Amino acid sequence: MNSEGLRDDYQGGLRRGVEQACIEYDADLWVIAVRADQKPRDFAIDRLLDILGPERIDGVVAATGCIASWTSACRTIERLKERGITSICSVGHVCGELPTMVVDNLGGMATLVDHLIEEHGRRRFVYIAGPAGHEEAELRLQGATDSLA
Repeated sequence: MNSEGLRDDYQGGLRRGVEQACIEYDADLWVIAVRADQKPRDFAIDRLLDILGPERIDGVVAATGCIASWTSACRTIERLKERGITSICSVGHVCGELPTMVVDNLGGMATLVDHLIEEHGRRRFVYIAGPAGHEEAELRLQGATDSLA
């Protein structure tokens, strides 16, 4: 994650859901979070990835949509695999054949914009997009653009 996941936001909800599953299955949970306002070269994540291995952890739920805000999510997954960690799932981005859960960003944003137009009569929009090159952000922008067209 790129935050501690303690807030009441997307990452907080994700962390709470995984935490609840760990409680139900009597599993330990480590949450590795870095600050999203730092530059990639400043992250200690490289050192964390170097010490993680199958002798320390059984699996990883990677919040790849969050990770992709500051570095390549798929490269991070590859680094975990290089460390011998093979039980990995991705939340947010598709990284190869990895089991993945993704949100329908394109369809969801189009539905939202359609709702604002049709149900609330809105006609003037400003769209503040996420970072360029971020898969989820670009899909949301495309959904809004398609709907407005």
